[in-house]
Amino acid sequence: MISLRRVWIGMALLLLLAVGAGCQAQGSVEDPAVGPDPDIEGYVVKRETGRMLVVAPDREAIWFTSVPAKARVGQMVQVWYSVSEESYPARAKADRVTIVLSPKPSGADLSAADAVREALVAYESVMAPAVQRVDYDAAADIWDVRVQVEDGGEDVKQVKDEL
Repeated sequence: MISLRRVWIGMALLLLLAVGAGCQAQGSVEDPAVGPDPDIEGYVVKRETGRMLVVAPDREAIWFTSVPAKARVGQMVQVWYSVSEESYPARAKADRVTIVLSPKPSGADLSAADAVREALVAYESVMAPAVQRVDYDAAADIWDVRVQVEDGGEDVKQVKDEL
């Protein structure tokens, strides 16, 4: 027969565990169902065997290894990583990569990712072109892709919306 003392001790331990679980670190707004925000969100601007260059609109640029084969130039991605080597562009191993879907606007033949990929052809010699904005003009059937380059200048490449 279980003694009353053991029952009380067991209940006290459960109460301590319950109170301890409710006293997690303050200031964290991370939703455990969603997880932390990505460390970088930007466009894949270059792709080489086993690695990809992601450049954010603020010009942060990182070559990532351990990347999914399905990530393609022109796609917007979110990347989580732990440590990066200091350089420009930096280098890091991707812990997690999410491809942000870019649906086709109504009436468009290309997706935003397709338009960015087409526009980036003009910047192959640029180390880390930063895609700032991608807009589709349905009336003109043209994509405007704004790109910032190393010297800080911004350029708009127009891509005709055709496959």
